[in-house]
Amino acid sequence: MYFENFPGLYYTLDNNKTGQLVQDIFLRINLSEEIKNNNVLYETYNIRDGDTPEIVADIFYNNPGLYWIVLMSNDILDPTFQWPLDWHRLEKYIDKKYPCNLYLQSNVAYNFNLGEIISGASGSARVIDKEGNRISVVQIEGFFLRNRDHHR
Repeated sequence: MYFENFPGLYYTLDNNKTGQLVQDIFLRINLSEEIKNNNVLYETYNIRDGDTPEIVADIFYNNPGLYWIVLMSNDILDPTFQWPLDWHRLEKYIDKKYPCNLYLQSNVAYNFNLGEIISGASGSARVIDKEGNRISVVQIEGFFLRNRDHHR
């Protein structure tokens, strides 16, 4: 739907011997600074956990196919990385990007549960994996002891 109003472009791979008319997907539409800076033209919406551009477009335009208007008016070129992640995806992204391994002197990993919060003098960490005498945690700072108040 987004590209259907784009102009045609003659495309050839063999020095114009044969070719095809295609839509010029390299064309980019920008809102003028005057429109971007005119708050009267916009309605504020706080994105909720799980909202996608399609859901927001459906709320505002009763048409999820108009998601590109939501993206364009918010200067979002890549919704994969520029649209807010829902809580579950954000947590998975953080866990993958910032895992830490804590190796214990003896096999006491069985004392910790997945998801458990471990607190120390200078911070806390959450157990995301355990194997043998190794536990993987995120948000690690300082020396940690098991905090039974946060036990799941």
